[in-house]
Amino acid sequence: MLAPSDPGPLKYGHLRFLPVVPGRMEFAAAIRHALLREQPKVVGVELPLSLGASWRRAVRRLPEITVILYPGESEDDLVYVPVEPADPFTEAVRTALEIGAEVAFIEPDLTLRPHFAEPSPDPFVLHTTGYDRYVAMYREAHSKRVSSEMQAHARAMAWKLQGTDPFAQTAVVLSLNLVDSVISSLNEPQEDPDTGRSRRNIELINPHPDCLAEILIEYPYLQSRYEEYRMLLDDRESIQREEKARR
Repeated sequence: MLAPSDPGPLKYGHLRFLPVVPGRMEFAAAIRHALLREQPKVVGVELPLSLGASWRRAVRRLPEITVILYPGESEDDLVYVPVEPADPFTEAVRTALEIGAEVAFIEPDLTLRPHFAEPSPDPFVLHTTGYDRYVAMYREAHSKRVSSEMQAHARAMAWKLQGTDPFAQTAVVLSLNLVDSVISSLNEPQEDPDTGRSRRNIELINPHPDCLAEILIEYPYLQSRYEEYRMLLDDRESIQREEKARR
């Protein structure tokens, strides 16, 4: 099953954690299944607070692809972030807006995410192993090595989550390699963290269709198939990657 079924191992009070591999279509499908079934009042997403308004606008323009563009650390540096239908964070925001849930952007405004470049199993196996087993196996095998930067990042998100309404069911969508650090940080009160510097001069642009294959994580064919699948959630075969290989 693509959809999560057992919330027990990833519950912390009113918080229901839904870890994902960023950018991967199978996890976007799992998130949509979970949010439609559980109907949380709040959906927390691992996206920067200062991009919240822009991300909402970009999501409302889907399936038209939008790129969020803003200045980087230097005058000559520009950062672009495509908002893709098949990305699990985008799906979390999109579905939350559809079900009337509040969206909480919980990531610090840091230029670079201090994540380890650790490999994860091919998300295609969610079709056979299921979401719950995939996450459990990843957490069991995941390295316990955590840098000070990554721990500070997790504490900042835990601080944000500690400020959510304890009486409101809250789904938290974040990266698999951060979930355990965030949960452990919830066990103690967090001081106000360094949440970074807000992004300014943010623009939304529409990329030319010819460049989509270069800038999207999932290739355009899968983005299109997923856009159709998410409406009814009734044909898993339509989003199986091997179908593309047979054509």
